[in-house]
Amino acid sequence: MIYSLPLYFLSLLTTILSWNHTIYKSKTENLYEWKMTADYEDATNILGLVVFSTVLGITLGRMGPKGKPLLNFFVSLSEAVMMITGWVIWYDSISRMA
Repeated sequence: MIYSLPLYFLSLLTTILSWNHTIYKSKTENLYEWKMTADYEDATNILGLVVFSTVLGITLGRMGPKGKPLLNFFVSLSEAVMMITGWVIWYDSISRMA
């Protein structure tokens, strides 16, 4: 059984095992038979992260004053990440001149 936390780090991989084209006499039966398998592989599930982030943001917004400390934490975290990104871009431009 797969729990919800690992789903953020797994992606569903669908593989077509074989394709059989068979002509049937009856038109009510399928003309194509596809044999497929599905399994989880190691990859980041971006859609799961986006949905979780959106739901968390909406929830924090609706909590009002009770959600303000956590909301302030994420705003500060966002500003810190943007500052670090600016440093990386600045350093990269200097290193390309050398």
